[in-house]
Amino acid sequence: MERSRALSTLSLGFLTHDIYPSGTYLGGAAFYSGQTFHKLGARSWVYTTIGDDFGFEREIENLHTYMIQRGSTTSFANHYDEQGVRKQVVDAGAPPVDPRGIPSGMRSPDILLVCPVLGEVDLHAALKVAKAKLIGVGLQGYLRKIDVTQNTPSKFKRVMTCELQIDIDGLKRLDVVGLSEDDIVGQTDLIEFLCRHVKLVALTRGQSGCELFYHGSHVVLDAYPVDRVVDPTGAGDCFMAGLLYGLAIGRNPIEAAKLGMACGSIVIQARAGEALDRISEAWLLINTKNHQKK
Repeated sequence: MERSRALSTLSLGFLTHDIYPSGTYLGGAAFYSGQTFHKLGARSWVYTTIGDDFGFEREIENLHTYMIQRGSTTSFANHYDEQGVRKQVVDAGAPPVDPRGIPSGMRSPDILLVCPVLGEVDLHAALKVAKAKLIGVGLQGYLRKIDVTQNTPSKFKRVMTCELQIDIDGLKRLDVVGLSEDDIVGQTDLIEFLCRHVKLVALTRGQSGCELFYHGSHVVLDAYPVDRVVDPTGAGDCFMAGLLYGLAIGRNPIEAAKLGMACGSIVIQARAGEALDRISEAWLLINTKNHQKK
C-alpha cells in the first residue's frame, strides 16, 4: 500500500438512507468519498446534516464526522433497468448542509470535496468557509432536482436531471469537477462549457471507463474489469475521491484517474458500501494494467 503523509480531506453533503429491497443502508456521496479518503490513508472529515431517525453511527465511527441533526434523514430508492439505467425517487427530509457551521478545525483541509446529492450545499458559501489546497466538486447533486410536478400520494418523489446549478464564477474557483454519462443526457454542450472554466473535468462512463479533459487534452481510460457488477451505487463518489487523493500526492491526472477508477471498481462488487473496507486494494490494481487507450 502507498501512503503519503496524513492528508486531511473534507467531504460536504448529505448522509442518506438508501433503500434496497433487502433493507436500508447508509449512503450519500459524502459517505462513499469520506470512507474512500480514509481507506487510502487520509484523515477524513465529513460535514453533513441528518435526521433524528439516522441509524448508522457505527458505520462512520472511523471518520471525523460533524453532523447537524434535525428533521428526517434524506432517503433514496434506486431502481436499475436491464440496461443498468438508474431511476431514483427521494424523500428529501433533512435541511441543507450549511457550510457556515463547519468547525474551525475542519476549515483548512488539503482536499475539499463538495459532493451534494440534491443541491444541498451552497458552493459559494463552502468556498468562502473552507480554504483547501485542492478543490473538487461532484456535479451530480447540482444537476438534478425533485420533480415537483409529480402528483402522487407517496412521500417519495421522482428525481430528474436539470441544468447545472453552479455559475461561472463558482466553476472558475474549482480544480476538478466530476460527473457521469447519466448527468449529461440531453446536455450535449455541458462538457465543452465545463472545460472552458475548470482545470480538470472527469467524465465517468461506468464499465466503459472515463474521459479526462485538461489543458486542451482529451484522454480516454479503460475501466478495470470486474467479474460481476453487484451495485453501481457510490462508484462515481469513490472515483472522485481517488482522483483527488492521487492529485494531492503528486500524481498526474492520468495516474490519479486510474486510482479513482480502481476505487470505483472495488465498491461496485458488493451491495451499497459493503466493499468499502477493500478500497486499499486499489493501490495494487493501478499497477496491473495500462488503461490509456491509443
